[in-house]
Amino acid sequence: MYYIDKTENLTLEKVEKYIEDYKYRYLPRLLKNKRYYDCKNDAIMNRTFTDITKPNNQIATPWAKYISTLISGYFMGKPITYDTQQEELKNIIAGFAVKEIAHNQSIERDVSIFGIGAELVFVNENKEVQFEKLEPTTVIPIYSTDITKELLYCIRFWDTKDILSNETTTFIEVYSADDIKYYKKSVNGTVLTGTEDNYFKQVPINIFYNNEDITGDAEPVLKLIDGYDLALSDTANFREELNDSYLCFRNANLDTEDIITMKQNRIISIEDSQEGMQSSVSWLNKDSNDVENENYKNRLADDIKRFSFVADIETAKSHTTATSAKIGLMGIEQICAGKEVYFRQALLRRLNLICRYYNLLGSNINTNDVKISFVRNIPVDLSVIGDTVAKLAPFVSKRTLLAQIPFINNIDGELKQIKEENNLDAYAPEGEADDE
Repeated sequence: MYYIDKTENLTLEKVEKYIEDYKYRYLPRLLKNKRYYDCKNDAIMNRTFTDITKPNNQIATPWAKYISTLISGYFMGKPITYDTQQEELKNIIAGFAVKEIAHNQSIERDVSIFGIGAELVFVNENKEVQFEKLEPTTVIPIYSTDITKELLYCIRFWDTKDILSNETTTFIEVYSADDIKYYKKSVNGTVLTGTEDNYFKQVPINIFYNNEDITGDAEPVLKLIDGYDLALSDTANFREELNDSYLCFRNANLDTEDIITMKQNRIISIEDSQEGMQSSVSWLNKDSNDVENENYKNRLADDIKRFSFVADIETAKSHTTATSAKIGLMGIEQICAGKEVYFRQALLRRLNLICRYYNLLGSNINTNDVKISFVRNIPVDLSVIGDTVAKLAPFVSKRTLLAQIPFINNIDGELKQIKEENNLDAYAPEGEADDE
């Protein structure tokens, strides 16, 4: 994270320095996380032996992808629901509801891998607010040094290489509350190519964090993954060496042609080389301890699951109550509780940017009454939920009760449907409504 005083201007010189520092300090860690997610694990893929004839199997296991897939699916596998009393804001949210499902899941995937995600909020050609995911490795957020830590600037950069000249050009975008500046950096220097007004009056890039440390879900166990890869590869190396075991001839004077002939014919025929000296043939093998090796790999696998907290998901069983389910998933729930805090902040900021733009067009909407609900992606016992809702019905509002039912995404639509059905029943002839 970078910080700058509100009174300072972000000059081009500082922008280039931020990019240079970011590439040195932060980018290598993010790219390493992505390599492990792509099953290109550093330790095993880069391992070499002094003896080049020694087997060197490089078995990289997709533990990082396994961890991110499980945690992201559990946290963001079901759509987020919004609740607000502002009809105009409801319609705006409903307008991007379908797109947002895949968008949020994609953002969470980045957050799980890198520890950070980013999106750009913009106005399209139809003067509608849209948002698109940005590559986290290309975004540098810069915050104020005061207690509020306001997002003052965002730098976005990426490199392109000309296929003919092989020259690299860096494109730079600098976002602030006032405008967006575009730069182009080449061998001839860096030049300003354009400027746009920012209608949102806040930095339109939205940052999502995974946790306070800004680390990926698999990042704490990368060393354990290395250990597992090395153990598995060493086992494969050992098996390969066994397949290439040496055949020993004792007291047999054989030349190379005789040995090749016996190998081709799959027949071994030898005579005693000297009288009184018995010839023999045997394999020269190394002793192996399969049980110890398997125990070691199983221990590493268990530790990877335990310390990444995905073991809770694997061992989750049917529970009679939601409370029991959460207790059984205590580890992963703590991870997701932290994710919720930062994800909710980013979602509210997205909505705030949207409200700011539409208010410029004459609307009067805000995020003050918006409630965001996250639903865990785990099988639930609807009969238990139904019993709970029925028992609470005399004491709790219908809106609150409907929010507890996982398959209801549009609470207002459901309330409207209930009202319409009640009105139809009220006008039905006596006894007919009951028959329906």
